[in-house]
Amino acid sequence: MRCEAHNSYMGRRGIPPLFTEVRLKVRFHPETVKIIGKDDVSEGNAVNLTCVSSNSNPPAAISWIADGHKVRQQSDTQEESTDGGYITKSMITLTVAEKRKNVVVYCQAVNSALGKSTMTTKTLTVLYPPEQPTILGYSDGTSIRAEQVQRLICMVIDGNPLPKVSWYKGDVEQTENVMVTNDQNAVSSQITILVGPSDNAANYSCRASNRATKAPLVAYISLTVHFPPYSVDVSSDPAIATAGNSVKLLCQSASSNPAAEITWLRNGRLVAGSTSDTVEGLFGGEMTNSYMLINLTEADDQSVITCRAKNQILEHTAYQDVTLNVQYKPVFSASIPTSIDVIEGAPLIVNYSAKGNPLDITYKWKKDGDKFTEIKGGLGEDHIHTENHVFKIFSAYKNDTGEYMLVGKNSVGSTSQSIKINVMFPAKVIHTTAKVTVKQGETAALECRCEGNPLPETIIAWSRENYDMSRAQITPGDNSVLTIPDVTKDDAGMFVCNAFNGIGEHSAAHLDLVVQFRPIIDQSPRFAKSASENGETARLLCIAQGHPDVSFVWTRGGARVNRSLEKFDMEFRKYDSTHYESILLVHTVTPIDYGEYTCMAQNALGTHKTTVRLMGTSRPDPPYAVTVVEKTFNSIKLTWTAGFDGGLRQVFRVRYRQATAPEVYHYIDVHPSNATEFNIPGLERNSVYQLSVMAYNKLGDSGYQTEEVTAKTASEIPAEEGILGIRRGSTKMPILLIVAISVAGAILLAINIMLIIYFVRYRKGKEDDDVAASETKSNTVEMYSHVDDLTRDDVSERTYADQPAPGSRSFYLDDANLENVNIYQGGSPTYKTFRETYASTPPRSPYGATPPRSPAVTTDFDFTDALHRQQHWRGKDPYMTYSRLQGSQGNVSLKRPVTPADRIRLPPAPPARSTSQLGDRHGKISNHMIATLPTQHQPRYGPDPTSMSRSPITAARGRPSLNAGPPEGGMLPRSMSTIPYSYHPDGVSACRSSSANPYSTRPSAMPPSPPLVVRPLRTNPRVTPRAYDYVDVSEESRPTMSLDILV
Repeated sequence: MRCEAHNSYMGRRGIPPLFTEVRLKVRFHPETVKIIGKDDVSEGNAVNLTCVSSNSNPPAAISWIADGHKVRQQSDTQEESTDGGYITKSMITLTVAEKRKNVVVYCQAVNSALGKSTMTTKTLTVLYPPEQPTILGYSDGTSIRAEQVQRLICMVIDGNPLPKVSWYKGDVEQTENVMVTNDQNAVSSQITILVGPSDNAANYSCRASNRATKAPLVAYISLTVHFPPYSVDVSSDPAIATAGNSVKLLCQSASSNPAAEITWLRNGRLVAGSTSDTVEGLFGGEMTNSYMLINLTEADDQSVITCRAKNQILEHTAYQDVTLNVQYKPVFSASIPTSIDVIEGAPLIVNYSAKGNPLDITYKWKKDGDKFTEIKGGLGEDHIHTENHVFKIFSAYKNDTGEYMLVGKNSVGSTSQSIKINVMFPAKVIHTTAKVTVKQGETAALECRCEGNPLPETIIAWSRENYDMSRAQITPGDNSVLTIPDVTKDDAGMFVCNAFNGIGEHSAAHLDLVVQFRPIIDQSPRFAKSASENGETARLLCIAQGHPDVSFVWTRGGARVNRSLEKFDMEFRKYDSTHYESILLVHTVTPIDYGEYTCMAQNALGTHKTTVRLMGTSRPDPPYAVTVVEKTFNSIKLTWTAGFDGGLRQVFRVRYRQATAPEVYHYIDVHPSNATEFNIPGLERNSVYQLSVMAYNKLGDSGYQTEEVTAKTASEIPAEEGILGIRRGSTKMPILLIVAISVAGAILLAINIMLIIYFVRYRKGKEDDDVAASETKSNTVEMYSHVDDLTRDDVSERTYADQPAPGSRSFYLDDANLENVNIYQGGSPTYKTFRETYASTPPRSPYGATPPRSPAVTTDFDFTDALHRQQHWRGKDPYMTYSRLQGSQGNVSLKRPVTPADRIRLPPAPPARSTSQLGDRHGKISNHMIATLPTQHQPRYGPDPTSMSRSPITAARGRPSLNAGPPEGGMLPRSMSTIPYSYHPDGVSACRSSSANPYSTRPSAMPPSPPLVVRPLRTNPRVTPRAYDYVDVSEESRPTMSLDILV
């Protein structure tokens, strides 16, 4: 490093800067180490390795380790690096003397000054040859039948790397049907041979080699194969014979092992008098020759001579037939067709060869008396071509229909054959009437004419979707007329004339029937209203049918709406010849724009009016025309017509219940939201259900229909489905059933194990409780509980009894999405204190005010200390603490020990997603009333005493107040409730008393529970639909008992 100093004076005088230099010495260790050398070494050979370190200061010292033993290096060199520091190189020579897979070598570079080191490794592969191959699967001299599968296995042991094993047939490597398997210390190669004649006496060899072998190691094997003659060849001398002469036939079989035996047949009958000999054939087999002499007569014409060669061991036969010829003039077979049908566009090839001897027969073709050899098409392409006795039509055309003549001639004479060809072609509509326009009440006639071959009576069929064709009168044939008398507007539409004669494709023509009628406006309830908020644009819809063209006029208060004003605008759409739509747009809606508007549709035949009311956005109207369209054994499909949507996007919800369970409803949100049909799955078989549909938007719901639709699921499961996928009548058990049984067995086993563990722990806990009870003699029972942030995830990891323990209280909540509500259970005084307090306490008024009490009675209990101890209790289960609290209130009077079954009775998990959320209101529920939690963005579910009655509520947070009175105009929030209730004359909806409430398990003489603030279960928002829970508060006189909902 260099430091310079100068100033302006030195610059003016030309004095060079003053400077001084300092040299820094930096110590650093090598970052990397690299081993250079070969990656493999043969057994018994040596390999040279070099280890090179990166820059280091001072120079690094290198050490070697091979297979855990230190190796002395031959030489170390150090050289200065251009990047600073020194590079150290070290070389060793390593000899591998024993047979092993690999050798691991370590190189370590150490900077002794810094005490730091860097290491690297290199794995050397040790090469050594395998042992001699061994061939398995065949014994020398064993005979193999041809076309039999023979498998040979070559086993090679040892070698590093594992050897490559190859199969050869002679000098040709075999790669097909070879499967190689590598084991840890051996290689096996299996070749699968479909044995043939060429494998007889063939040499197969297995060759193994790796990098340690100088030449492949080879094992040989030779096969013995028995194969039959696959063909025979028959020749005659002379080739052409005449009656009265003789012919000598020679039959020679192909090579066979062993030699084949030859026999002769004439027209299927065995013939004697032949002689045979053998000669050497291919693949080490033998060929057999057999001779037969025949004296010919005229009766021998077309006789079939058969030569048959058979391998007796393999019982395989090859044969060839020879037909004898006798000269005669051509004769056409009587079996050939004389009349042929061909489809237009299809090719036709006909072979009309004649028999005769000599065989030099000439053929000539004629049509309508004129000779021809070929006929060209309209564009010069080949159309009809003849070649001797073969007649070809490349693509038949309807004009090819006619009679053709074939003449065959040889030296003996000539013969003629007549052929009739009929070209059939598909039916095609060639004429229809134009658009037919008639007035309502007149008669309409539609005509359709077609051509084709053939022309059956039913060639033309008339149709129209969703139309009663019985109104029409149809004349059959290829010129069909459809007549409709006294037409109505419902007859208007597109009719289809379909021509088909069984050939090719259908030919269809569409005939439009237009019926003129005056406009008719769709006056469905959903079009009678329109809604919009102030400042927005309202859309008033008017839909009409009519013909001729329909136009629209909008009026209000008798005055025509002026489109020239910026306030109004109109849109017009024509969907087809009879359906029209007009939309009146009212921009920047103000209260003065609300009211009735009149839409008038008009055409040349008349007018029609309707009224559309514009209003502010509101809840939707109920759906109507709810209909069951399909029922299965486990589902019901509904359809309905949407009502007015209130000017907002509406969605639908289906409610259903079993007729046998009138108080248990199930709710499902329809998806997609704008669908007007829905399939309800997962129903019980052969059960009656009552169903209804409602619509809701962000302002509220329409309510369900007063009269529910009743439907019953099917009682039988379809035969093709069966139970668990088993088809009826099937004897096979499906994989699904096997898996289901296996899973069920595993679950039962796990449940048994859990029960055993539970009872063991239960017995141990009971013994501990008995010991604790014997040591204490205090009559005071301190009961406290704290359940903080009780979520669905917490509960999912625990199992609770379905029924509450004796003396416990059940509690449920209406909404499962509350966030800031906790459960607190204050300390409880002794049973004696409760008894004395409640015995001297007058009943509480319906509005929560407590009459004056005697000063001697104390009701302001301080549970803070007990609550503090409970919140800091270590090692205890808060759920067990709460269950003991609940159970102890009954156990004091029943003298029953607390058991682990005394647990919280949790609400059933909602089966689906809820769309409700907690509102920003909160209330206080007295022990004289029942209330449910408020909801917002949640449709109302119809009136009930809970939602309709007025009750006092407070907005206070924290600890409950003993003398809280009702706020002015206090009203319980409206929500869904499913708990039993009774209606009181004072307007308060209250729970039944503990003696009459079927949901209560508390004894009538039980002391009351301390104050309780409840937090609901969170639900999974992705699950839909959900169940609605409730709060159950017993109707006992408890001056200090209240239920606070903290939001």
